[in-house]
Formats: sequence, C-alpha cells, structure tokens
Amino acid sequence: MGSGLKSELPDYQKIYQKFGPERILERKEFIYVFCEYWADLHGLRADLFISPDLIQEIVLNYFADIGRYKDFHEIDRANTIKIAAYTTFWFLRAKPIQIKEACTNITPILRYMNEYCAYGLMNHIVTDRLIIYQDPPTTTTLDFAEECIYSFIYRLFTPQTIELAIMGFLAVPTSPFQKEFDGGAGFTKSAKNKGD
Repeated sequence: MGSGLKSELPDYQKIYQKFGPERILERKEFIYVFCEYWADLHGLRADLFISPDLIQEIVLNYFADIGRYKDFHEIDRANTIKIAAYTTFWFLRAKPIQIKEACTNITPILRYMNEYCAYGLMNHIVTDRLIIYQDPPTTTTLDFAEECIYSFIYRLFTPQTIELAIMGFLAVPTSPFQKEFDGGAGFTKSAKNKGD
C-alpha cells in the first residue's frame, strides 16, 4: 500500500546523469561559500550553522526544475535571471542557514537570515559581484532590496515572480545594472555565456 509520494519525487539519479556530478558539486560549493561569505560579512558566523544537506537539496531541486524547463522549451541553456530566480526560490524553501542553540541575541537580520542571504545570493548571481547593496547604495537599489526581502519573508512567491521582479528591476533606467543589461534588450545576449 503506497502513498503515491514516491512517484512525485524527482529522480535525482537522472539529474546527476543529465547535469553531471561535477556541475552539481560546483553549484553546491558556490552556494555554501556564498553563505559563509554572507555570514562573515554580517559578523554572524559564530551564531550560524550552514547545512550542506539542505544546500544539496537546493541544488538538486534547482536542476530538476531547470531540466524540466529546458526539455519543455527545447533550449540548451537557461539565462542568468532564470538561474538566479530558481536558485533563490529553492534557497528560500530549504532555508539552509540555521541558528545555533547557544545564540541568545536574535536580531532581525538573524531571525530572517535566509531571506537576507537569499537576496544577496540572487544579487550575486545576476551581477557577478559579491555585494549585498551597491556601494554607495542608490535609493532604487535599497528599495528593491527591501521589497525583495519583505516579499521573501511575508509574501507568496514562485520562481516566475522572482524572475519578473529581477527583470523589472534591471529594466528601470535608474537601476545601477541597467546599462549592463542594455535596458532589457541584453537579457538573453548577456546570459548566453553564463547559463545552465
């Protein structure tokens, strides 16, 4: 007597065959190192545990989704914005950063560390820069960061809504990254060299 759940779970062996163990390991290391960077940047490393198992879950679910997307649309590579959106979505679902038991001073950034880190990770994937906010931050950048983090904490979201938010931000003429993406015309062009 089965529950039917087994047939709904992704076949991770197929994911390893399709994308290769090296690529999956590389992505896991990328996310883990970013989480360490983020924790160090905010002086929180001693209070946090970064779960390699949950990061593996993020990566495998990401590749399962991207694999289905690529098969359905018959494309070879996903663009950078899609990579950022799907990675961010699965990061927020898994919440790989945990507070250690000994931590007693729970600040807002510590309480919502996964949401803050997810924003930084999304930003890093899109811009290829290790920044949380632009230095010096523009009003547009800070507003976008605050809206994303608020939405990650309190709103429902999908990979598609995250993707749309990124595209909207990059298309704003005052966005510091708008020129790099050519006002929207460069989304596909710039992503071809970086995609999955």
